Amino acid sequence: MTTTLRLSALFTTLLGTAAVAVGCSGDVATTEATDGGTKADAGGDGSLPAFDTTVCLDQNERNYLFPKDATLAVGIDFLGGFQVDNQNGPTTVAASPHKIGAACSKATDAKACTTALGAVDPAMWSWGSDCGGFCGPSPGYQVRTTAGDKVAVIGARLDVQTAFLPIDRPSEAVAAVAAVYGGDDCQGPNVRANGDGSYVVKTVSGGCATNPNDPTKSINYMDETAYRVTADGTITQVGRVRVSEVANDYGCPVAGRKPAGLAACAPSRGDVSGGYFAKMAHLEAASVVAFAHMVSELRAHGAPAALIARAEAAILDEERHAVTIGALAAEHGAAVPAVEVAPMAVRSLLEMAIENRREGCVRETFGALVAHYQAAASTERPVREAMREIAADETEHAALSWDLDAWFATRLNETERALVEAAGSEAACGLEEECRLSLDEEANGIVGLPPRSIGLQLFAGMREGLGLAA
Repeated sequence: MTTTLRLSALFTTLLGTAAVAVGCSGDVATTEATDGGTKADAGGDGSLPAFDTTVCLDQNERNYLFPKDATLAVGIDFLGGFQVDNQNGPTTVAASPHKIGAACSKATDAKACTTALGAVDPAMWSWGSDCGGFCGPSPGYQVRTTAGDKVAVIGARLDVQTAFLPIDRPSEAVAAVAAVYGGDDCQGPNVRANGDGSYVVKTVSGGCATNPNDPTKSINYMDETAYRVTADGTITQVGRVRVSEVANDYGCPVAGRKPAGLAACAPSRGDVSGGYFAKMAHLEAASVVAFAHMVSELRAHGAPAALIARAEAAILDEERHAVTIGALAAEHGAAVPAVEVAPMAVRSLLEMAIENRREGCVRETFGALVAHYQAAASTERPVREAMREIAADETEHAALSWDLDAWFATRLNETERALVEAAGSEAACGLEEECRLSLDEEANGIVGLPPRSIGLQLFAGMREGLGLAA
């Protein structure tokens, strides 16, 4: 599955649940048990239950999403982790030391079974280790099983639990939740066994939300969430509690990829919707400059031809977007400011990687998600049609950012990769002031922007789905 398809799948999921708002502006926000959970699972009064067991997954257990003490499903005699790599050449598959059972131990043809177990299937899915399945395409992780002569490859995170069903150990419940939600918390008790054989598992996750006392500012928040896991692997949220909030003097992130050295644009005339479209068209035109400079830098650093070609295609997309949105601005009486960018030199790979994480993986990815929302929510057909095309293009641009992120990681050392992670975290709560507009009801209708509560939910879901650090 390509990164574009993965992003599209995430966006579809988030947009499909966008009307279900999780409290994100109060001092304490709680979602009570639904869909099979009970108030007993959630502590009886809507709070989280008391947990009595601590389970910490080690790095291999996190990578391959099964605990080392798991009991294998009936008929399976081996479960093992495999790393898939196709970044710098043909796809390779390497067995990890993380395994349960003996491979091909019950096969009638052990040699054929062993060959099949290590076979390469370039079309088979894999997942990333630390970012919710949305890391770059390589290196990736799979698990493989043997059952007699039969070899099976599991390349989807959510399917790993099928190899150790039923879930009858605390560690299996934690691994099952980690495959879907991540954010496991093992600083203290994080699992509780129920009398019916199910478990409740606690996770911790954070995000950024608008400050309810000042919409121009934001808060960093941390939530604890409880999930009920049944023996058949069904996972249900049964409680969510806000445990901390830290006020910031800036707002949450917004859409767009800006080039370094972009001058702030002058205010535009026209109605509120026109002002929004003028600002958006200005950023689309600025993105043309950003991608053009990216192409020259990628060539200078010897990037793969396929990545360069995608960046070149993005230039044409952004030129078309600037014209389309500029026309909408004009219809609402607004003029698009000229793009002014300071001269740019070829930067180091680290500088490129930091900007790509901030502007592409954070801002542009969120912009693509919001564009999909606008394509459905605007009250004006021309806006919906324009945003539908732009949303598809911006999803591809966001996918390019994540694929570039993966390529940069192969060229940077551990310290440099940590700096990129820190830049992404900072960007996920930074304010890009020129894109923050106070839109009235008319603008929300015409422009199609989501209400604040839904917008924050979409961003929180994207942040969790992509593993953007808090």
